[in-house]
Amino acid sequence: MHPQYSLMALITIVSTMLAEAALASSYSYFEEITGMSGNEAKKEHQCIIDWSNEWSFLDCPIELIERQWQGPESVKIGIDYFLQILKESLKDKPIYKTISEKCLETLNNYRKKDLHGLVAGRALLEYERESLWQELPEQASLKEKDLIGLVVAHINEPTQCQINRVALNMAAMIGGGIGLYQMDCFTPLGRRFKLRGPSIGLGLGLGGSVVLPKRKAKNRLAYNYKLYQLAESSWWKMHYNSLNLSLVVGVSIESDRPHWASKELNGEMLYNKYSRPALGLHASIEDIYNYMRLKKQEPFYLKLSKSGILN
Repeated sequence: MHPQYSLMALITIVSTMLAEAALASSYSYFEEITGMSGNEAKKEHQCIIDWSNEWSFLDCPIELIERQWQGPESVKIGIDYFLQILKESLKDKPIYKTISEKCLETLNNYRKKDLHGLVAGRALLEYERESLWQELPEQASLKEKDLIGLVVAHINEPTQCQINRVALNMAAMIGGGIGLYQMDCFTPLGRRFKLRGPSIGLGLGLGGSVVLPKRKAKNRLAYNYKLYQLAESSWWKMHYNSLNLSLVVGVSIESDRPHWASKELNGEMLYNKYSRPALGLHASIEDIYNYMRLKKQEPFYLKLSKSGILN
């Protein structure tokens, strides 16, 4: 087989594996945080997915709220767009296109400024969170109050991300590997997004292996992020050290600590030792670099759907 086709075949297989794992991750996360299982869980999960897709334009105001650009500045703008959507939803034939277009224009403007270092995210102070309540008009509806309550309760909580990886490793004293990384992230307000990109590893080792993705999200390597403290809007750069041992048709035992996964660098590692399926015999110490880009996917507004705000 031509080398080029061999590489394309590998990429296709890797992408398919990660895609299948991604489909299961939302449901696994749902089971984990709701305690539901069986047919009841599947039915409820599908209902939330359908509901979330219908309201997918809420991604824009929610991101403005969660990124906290210039502290309360983007939060208040995001809340304002959300309140406009709530008022529009009360009409017999609501039309969200104009609100959505204006919101996306504002969001893209913040993203561009973020990339050039012209704006920054930061956690809201206590008095700034209280001001969100104080600025509500006295005649505010129950749904508007519920929205503010949801924002105030979750605004400074971290975003949880779970990592899945597929990799091909080869080594004879000096070696390395290539792979595909995927991070499935859930924000405090229930928004879901995915990061995906290539990884390159360089190090010392012996042997070769193919590391496969885990199918279920439970016990996968997980991190907590402060979403408002990300350095860039579109790319996540990850660099970490890995010690792994793979057995023939067995498991890859890995222990790592990404350099950005420290509290000083706005991240917190939840699990630092984990195993995943592997084919081959391989032992190595590697320095791994990953470059992941945001991938749009269906939202998963669990908290919003349960709050009743948009019912």
